[in-house]
Parts: sequence; C-alpha cells; structure tokens
Amino acid sequence: MIFAPSTDEMYPPGFATWVVPEGAAEGLESAHRPGHFRGVATVCLKLFNIVRPEIAWFGRKDAQQVAVLKQLVRDLNVGVEIRVVDTVRDTDGLALSSRNDRLTAEERERARAIPRALETRDEHQARAVLESAGVEPDYVALADLDGPTLAIAARVGKTRLIDNIPNQGRRHPMTTRPRKGSAGTPAAGKLPLPEVAEMKRRGDRIVMITAYDAPSARIADAAGVDLILVGDSAAMVVLGHDSTVPATMEEMLMLTRAVTRGAHRPLVIADLPFGSYHVSVEQALESAIRFVKDARADAVKLEGAGPMLARVRALTDAGIPVMATSV
Repeated sequence: MIFAPSTDEMYPPGFATWVVPEGAAEGLESAHRPGHFRGVATVCLKLFNIVRPEIAWFGRKDAQQVAVLKQLVRDLNVGVEIRVVDTVRDTDGLALSSRNDRLTAEERERARAIPRALETRDEHQARAVLESAGVEPDYVALADLDGPTLAIAARVGKTRLIDNIPNQGRRHPMTTRPRKGSAGTPAAGKLPLPEVAEMKRRGDRIVMITAYDAPSARIADAAGVDLILVGDSAAMVVLGHDSTVPATMEEMLMLTRAVTRGAHRPLVIADLPFGSYHVSVEQALESAIRFVKDARADAVKLEGAGPMLARVRALTDAGIPVMATSV
C-alpha cells in the first residue's frame, strides 16, 4: 500500500502552521538552504500524525535530516522510532542519488573526490582532496549529527551533492554497491570483495570472526564485522568431536546456511571440510558450488599447498572467491 497525498491535501488553502526546528537544524544545510528543515520537519510530522507508523526509515546520507527528525520525535513526544539506513554507494564510491544522473562523465569523475575526501576523516585534508579535483565545497565540517560526522556539500558543475561519514570508533571503510556478475558476487548490501582488497591496500583494519549460527552472525553484523568464517572447528566446538576431521559436507552446509541467514553486510566464508576437495579439481568444484549455490556462501576456504593450487585456480576461474591457507 502506498500513501501519496496531493499537495492540496497536505497543504490546504489557509495552511499557516509550521514546525521550525533549531538545535540539530542549525548550520550546514540550513546555512545554504534557508527554510529547508522547516519544510522537512513540518511534512514529516504531518505524515507521522496521519499514518501513525511505529518505525520510520531514513537514509544516513542525509545525516543532518536524520538528526533533526530524531530531535523532533524526542522533543514533541511523537510515538515513532527513527531508524537509519546506511548510505548505499555505487562501484566508484559515489553515494547513490538521483542527482548523479545530472552529472556528465567528466563531472562524475570529479565527484568521486567527495568519498575520497571523506575517507581522510579530517576537515583540512578533505578540503585539499576536493580542491585538487576542482570541486567547490559549500562546506566541509565535522559536526555532531547523532555522533561525530564529517559532512560535505559540494557543487560539481551545476549539481549539488551531499555526503558524510561517521567519524568515531573503528575506522569503517565505505561500502560500495557490488557489480552484478559471477557466482561469487555478493548480494546487494554486502561488503564487495574488491573493497576488501582496497581496505588491505589502505592499511585499514579488517575484522573477521568465526560463527556457526544465525544469532552470532547477527551480532557480528551489528558490530561492524567485515568477514565471518564458518570454520570446520565447528566439529569440535558445536558437534562434540575431538578434531575437525569428522565434519561432513551436510553439517557444514547446514551451519553455513544458518550464518548467511543472519549476516547481511559481512562476507561469509565457508570452510570446506576434510575430504571434500582433496581427491580432484572436479570434487573441489562440486563442493564449492554447493556452498555458494545451496548455502549462499560468499567465498570458500581450503587448506594445503602444491596440488591445491590447481584447485584454487579452478575455483577462481569459475567465479568462486577462495581464501586459502598454506600448511
């Protein structure tokens, strides 16, 4: 069901009551778009009153707007929970926006300086990145927008773009939208494999844990973990064996399915159990395909050296990402 009232329904003749927020609404966008948050606060409050939702979702890309609306529901005792959706980025790092369609190819190339500037987590360095790309900022500021946030608004050609990044706690890299493609391509919202390589190149911390069930995967996801390994150590930790050797394909597939149901952003890596890839390249391919297709793993892990290199090569040639351990 879609509720799409007309302008006349929302603002009938004689309408003269507005919500004028202060606090989180001051500075940044308000300085460049006077009256903007008056309109945002008023229409959102009207919609909350009409629809009476329990939860309302807003995008983190408009961080100041989110802060204003959280302030509004708190100060005016509105019975709605504001939840935030992380910014979705295209493969070149640019935050998704309908305004991107207005950019020429040359302007889009310059606009890529905005996410690069945010990655510096520093106002002065961010300005330098924008200046070197010929991008004119309306502002580059560290503000308290539901926590320390580095925010940028800039004009590229005739198009005005905004973006931001949280500036507290662990240095989270910005996740880009994965390309469609091979069997190992992550689903939408997943941390793309090329970004993991870029994190390593930048020297960012890459956080990986082992999990065997959906609740643990959800906790890891919420904590910002990047990679989850469904390890064959489950044979001992979960199944009560004395070693990893007894773990079977069916048992590991079951555990991997549970983890992939609970993990949304982290990449899930399935540990191929002993005996599932040792006989031949064909056996390795068959086992890995089951984990990717049936258990929705994002990658597989195997151990060995020498002859195992042929298995790794065959798997990656088939589009299945591999994490290998040399023993």
